[in-house]
Amino acid sequence: MNSQKKITLYYFILGISWIYFSDRALDYFFKDHVLCDNNWANTIKGLLFVTITSLLLYKLINKYFDKLSKSEKDYRNMFDANPNPMYIYDLKSLKFIEVNKAAIKNYGYSKQEFLSKTVLDIRPDTEKERLLSDILSSPKRISYDEPWIHILKNGEQIKVNVHAYEINYKGKSARLVLAVDISEQLLIKEQLKQQQEKLQAQNIKLLQSLETIELHKNKLSSTQKIAKIAGWEFNMETETLVPNSGFLEVLNLDKEEGACLKILKTYILEKDKQKFEHFISSFNIGITVNECVVRFKKEKELRYILFAATLKDPKKQKNAVEGYIKDVTEITLKDQLIHKTLERFEQLALSTNDALYEWDIESSVIRLTGNIDSIMGYGVKEAIHPEKWWVDRMHPTDFIENDNLFREAVEQRQQTLKRKYRFKTLNGVYKLIYDQSIIKYNAQNEVEKVIGSIQDVEELTKINQENKRLLDIISKVNNFIIITDVNGFIDWVNPAFTELTEYTLEEVKGKKPGLLLQGPESNKEVIMRMSTALKEKNHFTEEIINYSKSGRKYWLKIDCNPIYDDNHHHVGFIAIESEITERKLREVKIEKQNEILKKTALFNSHEVRRPLASILGIIELLKYENSESTKNQLIKLLEKCSEELDTAIRNSISLTEFNEEQPLN
Repeated sequence: MNSQKKITLYYFILGISWIYFSDRALDYFFKDHVLCDNNWANTIKGLLFVTITSLLLYKLINKYFDKLSKSEKDYRNMFDANPNPMYIYDLKSLKFIEVNKAAIKNYGYSKQEFLSKTVLDIRPDTEKERLLSDILSSPKRISYDEPWIHILKNGEQIKVNVHAYEINYKGKSARLVLAVDISEQLLIKEQLKQQQEKLQAQNIKLLQSLETIELHKNKLSSTQKIAKIAGWEFNMETETLVPNSGFLEVLNLDKEEGACLKILKTYILEKDKQKFEHFISSFNIGITVNECVVRFKKEKELRYILFAATLKDPKKQKNAVEGYIKDVTEITLKDQLIHKTLERFEQLALSTNDALYEWDIESSVIRLTGNIDSIMGYGVKEAIHPEKWWVDRMHPTDFIENDNLFREAVEQRQQTLKRKYRFKTLNGVYKLIYDQSIIKYNAQNEVEKVIGSIQDVEELTKINQENKRLLDIISKVNNFIIITDVNGFIDWVNPAFTELTEYTLEEVKGKKPGLLLQGPESNKEVIMRMSTALKEKNHFTEEIINYSKSGRKYWLKIDCNPIYDDNHHHVGFIAIESEITERKLREVKIEKQNEILKKTALFNSHEVRRPLASILGIIELLKYENSESTKNQLIKLLEKCSEELDTAIRNSISLTEFNEEQPLN
């Protein structure tokens, strides 16, 4: 039985009981017959009243409970259908009692998992103490200024705004919580904050840029003055000239002169007026961009002025041009000077064996002048060729190497470049040429043109190679070679010289050989003879004792000759020297042996013993002697001893042996 029926039944029983027993109680206590007769009528009326009021009360209570049930259902729907997570938890056990669908979806737990957990389970350790303190101290209804941190099932932490209400739910003291996830809002808020900071920084930069622009504007005005450049506009219909800032200063005009084209023309030289008229009228026939340089003379000062202009957009302004002027006097005069210099250089090139070229990068054209015929065999003094013509005639191997050299020079912004490469002449033979060039750059640091000269170095290269080969041969010979200048100072020595004397080229260069190498035992007479021959530029051959850097004594045979160039001018001396120390020792040895033979013959005091000993000694020496002069000398001695032996052969005796190990002093 539902509540409304119970209430109505209790009211009905109580009312019937009161009506019935109250009248009986009155009859019992008062025993009045008349009263008793009326009791039943009153009882019937009362019963009817109670019945009607009970039915009415039932209807009212039923209606109230219907409204209450509807309200409860509405509140339930609001709880379950709320897009934000909502949950109810017991304030004592802190367990979840109820959760809505949004909480299940957002947190990732099922309803059963939620109901098995406490509110502490969805919070990090740092938030648990705060929650417990809040439960003990917070009022029944509260919204928090600071967000709370909750943990989802996947472990992710989110920040939520919490609105809590203390309620009585199913007889339990509980708290209804609405948790709004604000993590994304906080992220957006942080991004907005960063964006605002960036915008603020950009505003600051913008203000700084405006200041910089203003500063640059002032600098530009100053730069225009320094560069002698200014803007201008011209209306072709009204022939009105509108000078911009600096225009009057560049041309040294006042306002009236600057605003009138006719007055302006009076300062242009007569020979250039037609050119200027053509420049102005060119915009009437459809030319959109044009320029010209005219000579401008005012107050006896002649200047070169560049007028450059472009046709304005007809949508903005019809029949109008705008442009700039620039004082190009200095540049023009320099170009004229360069042109004259080039002309002189070309004339000079014609008088030498050089050929000149100018390579225009933009047009890819090479202009050749000078001694082209003798170098390339083309029989002309001037020629213009495309860049490909030059490339096709350069030896393929040399082209790759030289192209790399040129690119490296441009990358490093070098002003000059020197190269050697083989170039095909008219008869198809490659000739080695030496190329010296100047690289010119424009204002944008791009290569504008290359100007250079080329020389035929084929014969010179061959001569240098031959000289190098001869030098290599001289460096490897065993003889010692010294080359001096006309005054006898050393210019060059070969490695064999260094090996003998222990002096390097760096040590002896610029010094005289005699002062450096001669010593106490050097023959003074020989030195005098050599000195006299050098003064008289004569050839000489001498033998002399010299000393090495460490003091070692050695004998030298010097063969010296003067050197003359192709014009028979004396340019120095060359001395070819050979060490003869061993030969000199052998000569001393022979002399010692002769002395021993003589002493032996005298000691034996026999006529036959002396010549025989001499013959045997001479024969023994002839076996080991290689020098022809020494051999001739020995043969003469042998003949002499033979004659002595012939007269004393009967009295010959045995030869005393010669001890070869006996030291020579």
